Amino acid sequence: MALYAFKKGDWVKGTSRDGELVRGYVVSVNQLQDVMKVYVNNSDNEKIIGKETWLLMKTAEILPIVSPSSEDEFLFLIDLSLATRDYEWFMELTEKLQTKKELKEFFIQQPLRRK
Repeated sequence: MALYAFKKGDWVKGTSRDGELVRGYVVSVNQLQDVMKVYVNNSDNEKIIGKETWLLMKTAEILPIVSPSSEDEFLFLIDLSLATRDYEWFMELTEKLQTKKELKEFFIQQPLRRK
C-alpha cells in the first residue's frame, strides 16, 4: 500500500477508474484501496461533471493553491463554497473580500501627497 497526502477538500486532477480525465475536489479518501472520491468540477466526459467519481491515487495530483485577486474571482469562489456547503471556506472568502474592499476604499479616499 502506498501512502498519499490527499485529504478531504484538496483540489486534484487525475484519471478515474474508467479512464476519464477529471478535475475536482476530494470528498473522501480510502487509503486501504488507494482511491478517493472526487466531486467532478471539470472532465473530458461531460456526463460526470457535477457528480462524484472515484480516482486512483496513483493517477492523481494535488492542484496548486491559487489565491483570488479580483472581486469576480472572490464572488465565484464564494458561490462555489455555498454550492459545496463549506461554511468555513465561505466565511474565510467573505472576510478576505471585505478586507480587500475596505483597503480599496481607504486608498481611493486618501489623496496622494508629494513630500
